[in-house]
Amino acid sequence: MSGTKNITDLTYLESIANGNQEFFVQLIEIFLEQIDEFTNGFKEYFSKKDWKNIVSLAHKAKASVISMGLEELGTDLKSLEIISNDLFDKGLEDKEIEAQILSKIENFIVVCEQARKELIEIINKE
Repeated sequence: MSGTKNITDLTYLESIANGNQEFFVQLIEIFLEQIDEFTNGFKEYFSKKDWKNIVSLAHKAKASVISMGLEELGTDLKSLEIISNDLFDKGLEDKEIEAQILSKIENFIVVCEQARKELIEIINKE
């Protein structure tokens, strides 16, 4: 990615892989598979207003994105957990909070697609 700054920081993965390139690539491939799982889950749960499962999925996704060095997205997912849990606890409809949740989900999708392109380029170089 000449001239552009990577959005991922694979320092953590590199430390786990400890020089084992095959393992390093496997970890990236697992994350790439998870992107679709997370994206589809968020879309489905949001359409059903299933706030409890959004909380659970955001928690799971948070660990994965942080391992890819997407710290800001991890923070955003923590916020998604909190506001979705708030909506779940209220048991009411709140269009303003729902709009915030949708915005965070849309941001997640955009950032993960950028990360996907970057990570595919990285593993193709390996």
